Amino acid sequence: MQIGDNIDFYPGEINALKGLKLAFKISITDFNVLKKTNQYGISRVNDNVDLIEQLEKKFTESQVIKLLIIVFCC
Repeated sequence: MQIGDNIDFYPGEINALKGLKLAFKISITDFNVLKKTNQYGISRVNDNVDLIEQLEKKFTESQVIKLLIIVFCC
């Protein structure tokens, strides 16, 4: 078992996303920047395959992993 495999580790709403491939538009406000807060809002979720493929081509794998760590871990 790996970290994150335990279904009790995350709330049910997050577990419902497991296995899905989604694109998130994250809102970063002036407050986030000025206060150096690491809590961001999600303003849009999309499961469009073409959009996700375009985003995957735009970002390197390490950039995506860093973003996922920021969004889900901090």
